Amino acid sequence: MQCCPLRTQHRPEVSPISSIPVRDPWNPRSVLRDGARVLGLDVCKKDESFYPLHRKNTVRHISTVLCDVPHSTEKYWECATPELTCGPGKSNALWAMAKDGPAWYLPKDLAVTTGTADGYIIVQVHAPAGMTLKSTPESFATGLRLNITDEKPKYYSASAAYGNIGYIPALAKDFTADAACDWPYDNNPVFAVSLHSHTMATAISGYIYRNGKYIELLRADPVYPEPIIDISSRKLVLKKGDTVLMRCTLTNPMNKTAYFGFHHEDQMCDFYIFYGIPNASSNLYSQVVCGLDAQTYHWNRTDVPSDSTLPDKEGYAKLIKPFHLKKREY
Repeated sequence: MQCCPLRTQHRPEVSPISSIPVRDPWNPRSVLRDGARVLGLDVCKKDESFYPLHRKNTVRHISTVLCDVPHSTEKYWECATPELTCGPGKSNALWAMAKDGPAWYLPKDLAVTTGTADGYIIVQVHAPAGMTLKSTPESFATGLRLNITDEKPKYYSASAAYGNIGYIPALAKDFTADAACDWPYDNNPVFAVSLHSHTMATAISGYIYRNGKYIELLRADPVYPEPIIDISSRKLVLKKGDTVLMRCTLTNPMNKTAYFGFHHEDQMCDFYIFYGIPNASSNLYSQVVCGLDAQTYHWNRTDVPSDSTLPDKEGYAKLIKPFHLKKREY
């Protein structure tokens, strides 16, 4: 993977009032080791949409992270792990696209803040494992277009990430990897969900567990490109005392252990919640990250939904119908 930095001044938010292209016409032939790259540019607004700029089948994912300081002062650098993306100070994930997922347009009254101090937006690009010197033309370019606004929204968008460390045993079928953490805040509207996986996931399920009952957020079929799905019409609100649970179901066809990690040969299986925080108190919030060991942690309640290991193929297809996505192998 490789990263490149965008300088932010007076840290903005993003909206479709004006458009800033963040596009680096780099030639991936020079960056094929682990495929990730970072890119930079001056911005001073709030983000209301994120539009990936790339050719289909050329990148595994594009993501953006807000950093006080970038890991490197170079125009781009290798950043195969989170520690190689940002330097000392605070960092916050803003957005990610995977498997040729579509652009993200935030609902009304929401925007992604870039804060009140100078900083950097890091654009990370992860190329697919099969990329070779002959697989992309000289004209190949990739990057991101940010739509920005000066207007202050009712809510700032924040994200919560759920995932795993550990491994999937050799020849395991329907292996479950769980991550569950108590929700630390109160009265946060949920407006979108998303997921990310590599090749072994067969289902990704997300729930809010409240007062002994499960509120299903998603039972995804991970054979599609991975959009950020607007569920704001459901009027869900996260409350202090809730538990957010992700269950990933995976099958390992190989006669060797598969590890969760950030490299081409590794597996990933993540679930994301996008929620609102009041702009007047945004400084009281930090990013929610819930990563647990697939070998030592299991959600062992007997009342877990019996279909938590199965994708809701019909329901999920309806959710992503507006994006006109087609199944494909990754």
